Amino acid sequence: MHPTPNVALAVLLAGCSNGLFDNGQKDNTIQNNYSGAKLTVSITEGNDVVGFHFEVERVGCSADEEFERFFYEENVALDDTVFPGRIEFLEEAPFDSDSEHRGADFFVALDPGCYVVTAAPASELSEDSWTPSEDCGTAVSDPLEVIGGYTTETVLISQCEGDLVGALDTLVLLNTPPVVIPSIENKFNNQCEPVEICATGYDPDDDPIEFEFVNLSGTPFFSMDLSPIELVDYEDGHRIWEQCATIVTEEIADYEVEIRAYDLGYDEHGDPVRIEDLIDEPSHGWIQVPIHTGWTMLDACIDADGDLHVDDMAVSDMDGDGDADYDDYCGEEEPEPGVCVLITDEVFFCSGLYDVDDAIVALICDGTELLEDVLYPACDA
Repeated sequence: MHPTPNVALAVLLAGCSNGLFDNGQKDNTIQNNYSGAKLTVSITEGNDVVGFHFEVERVGCSADEEFERFFYEENVALDDTVFPGRIEFLEEAPFDSDSEHRGADFFVALDPGCYVVTAAPASELSEDSWTPSEDCGTAVSDPLEVIGGYTTETVLISQCEGDLVGALDTLVLLNTPPVVIPSIENKFNNQCEPVEICATGYDPDDDPIEFEFVNLSGTPFFSMDLSPIELVDYEDGHRIWEQCATIVTEEIADYEVEIRAYDLGYDEHGDPVRIEDLIDEPSHGWIQVPIHTGWTMLDACIDADGDLHVDDMAVSDMDGDGDADYDDYCGEEEPEPGVCVLITDEVFFCSGLYDVDDAIVALICDGTELLEDVLYPACDA
């Protein structure tokens, strides 16, 4: 806050009587209460303004004029009234006559001369302190000439920030899960015999597709190898995709393979991702395909020493003795990694692990001896 003169200073507001003041340098006589600057300052609603900090400063009416410095400041609260947008005798008032503006009216009696008036909006105001507004700007007049015996009136505008209206435009898109069609060569297979299941699919919205092959049974696969997914055709405005899985089953069991087809979108990094992961809603087609794995008698024979010989079998010598003997196929040795081990005839018929007719078990298995003439023939000499 700028200092005021340190001597008696009579400031006349509208309706007050005449008075004198001394600025310490010369006598300044107030001629009457019709001489001064009247300010109507507009502000918008919805801001932090509670009043204005006014400053009046003497300036020269011409470039070569000599004058005594004069400065005065005062805090004025907002008027309780709303000012009309256009006052007829204030020709420079720019607003429409039907508009209404909040503001403050400041009157001060001055010696003849030219003055610049500054009106700074305040968010907090007291008699001797103030806080600048964050919402509205300071208004500064051009030099205003005060003529003895008359009141000079003017209008200043303090421009405030407004509340901008935004918009919301919502586009909602339908998304449909992909369609998946399976094919299988040998649903009924033998132990360690590869089974190929292929999935062909398309998305009704022509999104890219990702396939997934899931084993739903409690018995694990020995292995499953996937071919790369390929774009194989284009029909009725849809890309046709295909992927195959080669599955090897080791255990004699029933398997259930679920083929799932997911439609893909993109995350914020531009990487492909399942649409159902983006929207947290299921969006995939699926179908279940069974595999039934059975047992086939071995092409084997027993030699004179009682050793088991197997021909045309993709099975390694488990115990490392150079011969695929009986122990290798009865499960008494751990199989090598990556080798699908076939079940022997004896294990199948006599172990009690498989559903074999009791009459057949009684015929073939005596509990102690391997019935060579029934399970395996003797090797030719």
